[in-house]
Amino acid sequence: MTQAAQGKRGLNTLLATLTTEIEKLDVAISDAKQRLADYRQDQLNAARLLWAERLDKAAQDFAKVAAQFSATEKALGRRYSNLEDLNVPLQAPMGPKHITHRKILEMAQAISIEELLVA
Repeated sequence: MTQAAQGKRGLNTLLATLTTEIEKLDVAISDAKQRLADYRQDQLNAARLLWAERLDKAAQDFAKVAAQFSATEKALGRRYSNLEDLNVPLQAPMGPKHITHRKILEMAQAISIEELLVA
């Protein structure tokens, strides 16, 4: 066999080996990209849960203020009917989906005049 033919066969073998290695690298890169996308999705889900928790805490605080307002109105002998339309949404995946006006009125009934005056 001539030296050129041997060189050509050697180059073909080298090319096939390099092609196989490149294909393996492409698969590894694709897998790494998928894992990165999965990790990013997990991070976003965790962030959503944290923000939902913060939003629910703010909603609970808002409901407490609404209850205090309602209790004050009742103590003054007034009826604040706009609370009847109040439903405060909650975002946490477990538990209630919202705080209803009835819950706020129940909270208001549990507040004493002394507690209102401290605020």
